[in-house]
Amino acid sequence: APGSKISMTIEWSPLDEAFIVTIPELSKCRTHGDTYEEAVKNGREVIELVVSGLLEDGTELPVPIHHQNGEMIDLHEHRDSKAVRRAG
Repeated sequence: APGSKISMTIEWSPLDEAFIVTIPELSKCRTHGDTYEEAVKNGREVIELVVSGLLEDGTELPVPIHHQNGEMIDLHEHRDSKAVRRAG
């Protein structure tokens, strides 16, 4: 369903010596991590915070952009989370 998933793209940056996370559906939000696992964790946190804010404001969730190598995050999980329920 539209707006049900958000992708993150993770790429190693030799210049930054970190994994850079881009979240295209969320106005190209970015974060990073020293390890791949930390980058995934930080990306999920950014998605949860932004989605919580959108839901709190009554804003429609973004339409997913599908990337061949991107990880898709299920927003329905976040809608059922305590953090999102508190925000709503």
